[in-house]
Amino acid sequence: MSQFNATWTTSDFTTSKAMDPSTTGIVLLVSGELVAKATQRLIAQQSPPVESIYTLEDGEELLRHESWIYELLGPHPNIIMSHGLTTLAGGDLALILDRATPGSLDTHLHSKGAHTPFRDRVRWCVELADAVAFCHRRGVAIVDLNSNNVLLSSSSPSSKTLGVKLCDFGAADLVVADGLRTFVFATHAPASPSSTMYDRITKIQVDLFALGSTLCEIMLNQHPWEGLSCHEIGRRHEEGSFPALAEVPTCLKT
Repeated sequence: MSQFNATWTTSDFTTSKAMDPSTTGIVLLVSGELVAKATQRLIAQQSPPVESIYTLEDGEELLRHESWIYELLGPHPNIIMSHGLTTLAGGDLALILDRATPGSLDTHLHSKGAHTPFRDRVRWCVELADAVAFCHRRGVAIVDLNSNNVLLSSSSPSSKTLGVKLCDFGAADLVVADGLRTFVFATHAPASPSSTMYDRITKIQVDLFALGSTLCEIMLNQHPWEGLSCHEIGRRHEEGSFPALAEVPTCLKT
């Protein structure tokens, strides 16, 4: 495991394209087996400069919130490990996380998914469901659950077996008793129900809907309603029309 060094600067990282700094205000940096999600002062040093709708203060608030969520959750084998907040040389706030390779579940499924053994798919479904249940038991709603926010990682450097690691809790929120209309939904179609349904559902229900969508994606190598626009998917959700489950193995329906 790489050791984090607080004297690191941007030159000590390889900037990743996994996040869009123009929309998040956060840049994702990689060094060895660690990842730093850092504020946009680093973005301003890029050439050409990247404009963002977020201020430096917005980025810092997002990082502090996500770090707090990781602290509330504590360790879990299927949730990426956080090493907390630190300040990089130059004053940039950074959240230090373990790096997971080969990368996101979404990328794997849509590039190598056809070669993934059935037993691995079922195991990933179980691991992901266990991670989501753990979050809910800890009083945390994920709110932005989708295959881009699920990483694949080996259990050890010598292991070829990949497991899932839930990540990106920037939009996560506490579960509250009434749960209705108390948060901003970050999950988008096809993982989320229609936005017009948000006044009738809770955070937990959104997570469970997104979990079911992601489980189908794991087993079928494609998003539910693959190829349709978000607007059309939302319309079908409102009508109570959902993809047929005939191709999904029986073990996931019961």
